[in-house]
Amino acid sequence: MIVSSRRHPIPALLTGLAALALLVMTPGPAPAADDAGAVTRALPPSNTALLARASQAAARRLVAQVPLGQGLKVGLRQEGDGKLDADVREALLQAFNARRVTCVLLDPVGAAGDAAAADSASGSAPASAGTSLGDMAGQAKAGQSEYDRLQAERAAQAQRADSIRAARGGAPTPAAGGDASSANGAPAGLPILTWRVQEARVDYVRQFRSGLFGAQRIERRARADLALRLTPAGSDGVAWSASVDTALGDVVLKSEISALEDRTRPETRPVLPQSSFKKVLEPVLVIVLVAGLVSLFYQNRP
Repeated sequence: MIVSSRRHPIPALLTGLAALALLVMTPGPAPAADDAGAVTRALPPSNTALLARASQAAARRLVAQVPLGQGLKVGLRQEGDGKLDADVREALLQAFNARRVTCVLLDPVGAAGDAAAADSASGSAPASAGTSLGDMAGQAKAGQSEYDRLQAERAAQAQRADSIRAARGGAPTPAAGGDASSANGAPAGLPILTWRVQEARVDYVRQFRSGLFGAQRIERRARADLALRLTPAGSDGVAWSASVDTALGDVVLKSEISALEDRTRPETRPVLPQSSFKKVLEPVLVIVLVAGLVSLFYQNRP
C-alpha cells in the first residue's frame, strides 16, 4: 500500500492565517515609564504652539524687509481683533528689538477710529437737532470757535511754560509742540507700522498608517500670513507694504490629537480627513495575498 506524503491544504492554510493573526494582534513595545508607572513620553507641541511658531517665523521674515535703520522709534498698531493678534504682537516686538528698533504700542485701528469719532462729536449738537443749512452752518461756526479757543489756551500755556523755563535758565520748547498728534492719530514725528493677520490656521493634511500594521498618524501644518505697511510721520500715505506667508508642519499620532487642540480657538481645531476606502482595503488585500502564498507553499510541498 502506497501512502501519500502530501499534506492537506486546509490545515496548512489555517496554520498560516493563525500565525498572521497572531502577528497582527501582537502589541508593539510599550512606552517607557518611571517608577511610579507614569508614561514619560513627551507630547509634541500643541496646535496653538505650532501656530505661534509659524507666526514668529513670519514676523522675523517680515521685519527683516522693513526699510528702517537701527536706533529708530516707530509706532506699532494692529488692524483686527483676532485671538492670535497678541502672539503676533509679541513676535513683532521681538523681531524689532533684535533690529534695535524701539516700538511704541498704539491703539488698534478700530479703537483709534472710534476715539476720533467721539472727539469730533463731543462739541457738536445732537443728531436730532436741526438739519437745515443754517443749523449746519451754525454748528460748524461753533465748532470752529471752540477749536480757536483751545488753540489760544494751548499757546498761552506754552508761553507761560517758556517764560518759567527761561527764568530758570532752560531752553524754550520747540514751536511744533512735542505732544502734538499727526493726521493719523499718532504722536507727531513718529512713523507708524500697521500690521494685520491675514490668515492663521492649522490644517490636518492627511491621515495615514506607519507601516502595514502601525499606528495611525496625522500630518498637520500650521500656516501664518502676515501683512505690514509703513506710514511716514505726519502723513496718511503708505510708503511701504509687504506680506509674508510661512508654514510649519510635522507628524503626530492620531491618539494625541484631542490633547493638542484648543477647544476655545477654532483655528486650532481643523476637520480630520477621513481614510478612503482604498486605504482600508489595502491591508485586507495584503493579508489575503499572504494567506494565499502560504497555502500555495504548503500545497506544493512533496
